[in-house]
Amino acid sequence: MNLQNFVKALGRLLIFGAFCLATWMGYSALQNSVAGCGPGSGCAELLDTRWATAFGIPVAFFGALVYFAAFAGRSGGPAFLRFGWVLSLWLIPIAAGWFLAIQIATGTFCKWCLITHALACAGAAMLLWLAQRDPKAESDGIVMRLGSPACALVAWFALATFQLFSVPPEPSIPIARQMVAEQVLAERHGDMVWLHGGKIKVRIKDCPSIGPKNSEQVAVALIDYACAGCRRMRGVLEDVKQKLGDEACVLYLPGVATPEGAALHRHMLVLSRIDPELHDAFARDLSAGRLIADPEALLRKIAGAVGAEAFQDAARQNVDWVDAMMASGAELQRLNEERRMCACSPSSSPGRRSITGLDESPDNYIAAARTRRCQNWR
Repeated sequence: MNLQNFVKALGRLLIFGAFCLATWMGYSALQNSVAGCGPGSGCAELLDTRWATAFGIPVAFFGALVYFAAFAGRSGGPAFLRFGWVLSLWLIPIAAGWFLAIQIATGTFCKWCLITHALACAGAAMLLWLAQRDPKAESDGIVMRLGSPACALVAWFALATFQLFSVPPEPSIPIARQMVAEQVLAERHGDMVWLHGGKIKVRIKDCPSIGPKNSEQVAVALIDYACAGCRRMRGVLEDVKQKLGDEACVLYLPGVATPEGAALHRHMLVLSRIDPELHDAFARDLSAGRLIADPEALLRKIAGAVGAEAFQDAARQNVDWVDAMMASGAELQRLNEERRMCACSPSSSPGRRSITGLDESPDNYIAAARTRRCQNWR
C-alpha cells in the first residue's frame, strides 16, 4: 500500500468514526440521556442551550449527515459530485471551529463533541490533502477551487444565524409530575424542619433560604449549582417568594451530583456564614448566569468580595457545619430514591408533596406549599 492509499483509508476511517459518534450523540440527545453527561457536566450544560439544536433537531444529526457525505464521496465522477464532496470536507473544520468557539465562550466543554470534531477534522485534512493532489484538481477552474470553501462558509453562517436567533430549549430535566402521599415530607417543629418523618432534621436558621425563616410554611429544595435546571429552578423559587411575601420560606440543601457541584456548594455555604446578603446576591447571579458555575472562578469572586484570608478563616471555622449540610443533602437524595422519587436535583418538598424535576410555574409550587391534602400532580 502506497502512502496516498494509506492516507485515504485512514482519513475515511477517522471520518466514519466521527459519523458513528455523531449519530449516537444525536439519538442520545433525543432521549435526554448522553453517557457521561450527567448534571453538572459540560455536555449537560450545552444540551440546555440554543446551540444544541437547529430546527428542533440535535445538531449532532446534521454533523452525522456531513460526515457521511465526506466518507462516501469520491474525487472521481461528475464535477458536481466532486464539488459536493470537497464542500463536505470544508464544512467539517469550519463547523468544528464554530462549536469549539461556543464551548470556549460559554465555559462548558463536551468531551464527546471534542472527540468527534478531532476525528472528523483529522480525517478531513487528510482527504483535502489528497483532493488537492488529485490530477483532476489541476483542471478545476477558479469556481471549483474556491466555490467549495465559499459555500461551506455560507452554510455555516446560515446555521450560526439561525441558532443565534432561535429560542433556547427547555431544560433536559424531567418536568415535575410525581407526588408522594401518606407522609408529611417537610414539617416544621419549632426551629427545626423534619424531612421523611424525622429521618432528617435540619435547623432552619442554619440553611440558606429564600424568604423569611419565621414563615409558617417551610419548603425544602435540593439544588445543585452545577446543574443548569437547578439554577433555573432557584430563579422560579425567587418568583414564588415575590408572590408569597412573608407567607413561606424555601430552605435549600445541596443536592450535588459531581465534584464541581460539591465545591460550588461548599464555597457558597461558607459565604452564607460570612455575609448572608452577599451569599443571596451571588446565588441570584449564579441562577441568572451572571456568574459562571465554576468552583475556581467562584472562589476568586468571593475572595475579591470578602477577602481571601477572611474566607479561609471562615472555611476552617465552619468545616464541621459544611460537612453536616452536605451530608444532609446526600441523605435526602438517598431517601428520595428509596421512596421511588427522582434522586437527582432539582427536587423540592413543600407541604405534603414532593416535587421532582423542574416546574416552570411558580403557582404550582405555591399550591403545593399551601395544600393540606395529597393530590395527583397536574
